[in-house]
Amino acid sequence: MTQHIKGHLELATLRILSDGERHGYGIVRLLDISGNDLLRAGEGTIYPLLKKLERNGHVKSRWIGGKKMYRLSHQGKIAYDLNLDQWKSFSSAMELFLSKPLKEVNT
Repeated sequence: MTQHIKGHLELATLRILSDGERHGYGIVRLLDISGNDLLRAGEGTIYPLLKKLERNGHVKSRWIGGKKMYRLSHQGKIAYDLNLDQWKSFSSAMELFLSKPLKEVNT
């Protein structure tokens, strides 16, 4: 996985959890399936990310039937909305930048 994609796994994980509670392997599978192989991340990447999100208060967990289930906390919902807004702004700016011819700057 490239570093620039790895940096966006937090937003993708929060997105998945915004739809409801999931276990870790379910998150891995959804990233694989829904990310068109661009967001492919193994358990060795996702579980540490989930622990970090839990420490930060963005995710809560509980054990159900031998599986650790994760869900967004209130703080996680706020973080998701903020990160999504930032992503949309960045994505729009990059799309505009990449679609226009560059102007030379005289220095």
